[in-house]
Amino acid sequence: MPVDLRAEAAAEVRRLTSARAFARDSDEGAVAELEGNGPWITRARRPVLRRFLGRRLMLIWREVYEDACGGRAESRLIPVVIDLSAAPGPGNDGSRAFQASVGAPRAAEWLTTLLLEIDSEVRARIDADGREWQETVERVVRSFTSARILRERGIAAWSARTDRTAFQPGLFDRRAERAQRIRAAANAESDRITADRLATAERLAAVTRRPAQLLLVLAP
Repeated sequence: MPVDLRAEAAAEVRRLTSARAFARDSDEGAVAELEGNGPWITRARRPVLRRFLGRRLMLIWREVYEDACGGRAESRLIPVVIDLSAAPGPGNDGSRAFQASVGAPRAAEWLTTLLLEIDSEVRARIDADGREWQETVERVVRSFTSARILRERGIAAWSARTDRTAFQPGLFDRRAERAQRIRAAANAESDRITADRLATAERLAAVTRRPAQLLLVLAP
């Protein structure tokens, strides 16, 4: 049965085009540094953003699905807003703990303590609110990999049905025999590549959701 993936391919092209419009050459290095050193902590610089935050703290988390090869199958960013007025801090007013720069020792210590205290609650909320997204990712991955596996198995089945052995050897001319050996080697290599593609497709069918990772802490 033929598998038509043109609609899926067109949708993927649109998705990649949209995603790459925001990409920069330095993005990969910045992400590697971020993942290795922990979340970035900074203060809002633009007045509009500072007014929007008010006495709130914004956290940007990322949730990732990885395949069996370690590749990123899907990901999303999750904004979380924390009301600092209700957070414990000096004078029982969490918002005042950030009057000084976030780089100040007391403010940094207070923020670290706050993040540790709310970590489990935030993760639980991310998990609960993201169930629909998680189900969608797993459904799309299953659909895509099933179609790919079906295609690879179809190629392998067609290859197995092809008669590759019949040839007419010459009595004194060995050219046909040499050509047959070359074809046999090419067919064996083709079979190996097909088997590798099928094995890869089957491995990619299993995706794992990694724990949400805190990327950015934005303070007013």
